[in-house]
Amino acid sequence: MDSGIYIKDQHDGEEILRAIQISTFRLEFDAALTFSPMIDAGEEQYFLAAWNDWLDGKWNPYLCKHLVQVYMMSREFKVDEIVRLDEELNDFLDTDEAARSLAGGLELVEGSGKARHQKVLEKFCVLTAEKGRSGHAATIFAIQAAAFHLPLFSTLVSYLYYEWKCGARQLTDRSFDACEQRFAVDAMGALGGIRELLRKYLGGFEPAACA
Repeated sequence: MDSGIYIKDQHDGEEILRAIQISTFRLEFDAALTFSPMIDAGEEQYFLAAWNDWLDGKWNPYLCKHLVQVYMMSREFKVDEIVRLDEELNDFLDTDEAARSLAGGLELVEGSGKARHQKVLEKFCVLTAEKGRSGHAATIFAIQAAAFHLPLFSTLVSYLYYEWKCGARQLTDRSFDACEQRFAVDAMGALGGIRELLRKYLGGFEPAACA
């Protein structure tokens, strides 16, 4: 079975840009997701420090793994397990992060046409609604990525891009260029951890190179 994993064996910056371009999602969230730097306007160097802190504190220990697990469970139609993973995010995120993440998840569902023709997402929304809640942005993103057969590596990099972009929007310093090329530089530190995690969860499978 096609693993859905593609990793280019070329320059890291090109690899990141390629992953974003493969993504079929062109989303615009109204607010920050879990990364919210909350720094003074114009202090670009502090933005990067806040980003690296978020990578170490949120992305590397949990969010990246969460996306991988939800993606893989989606392909196996294990919706009850996805609901459990989504609920666990509430224990990992603080109150404000969880609220932003749930709001972002709701935006994703509403933008998907109420989950029509996406059986995993449709069932997930029914189960979470029964519990009186919605799903987190990372969970919904991974479900949709699996539904559209987006390569897992691209899924991870694309979600990372939206976290970064939504956080960057909070800067009032318009000299900060929140473009894909700038993200490719700031995301370099996350690549090693992504590759390692993919190999771990694929049981030693070596990701295929992107043509």
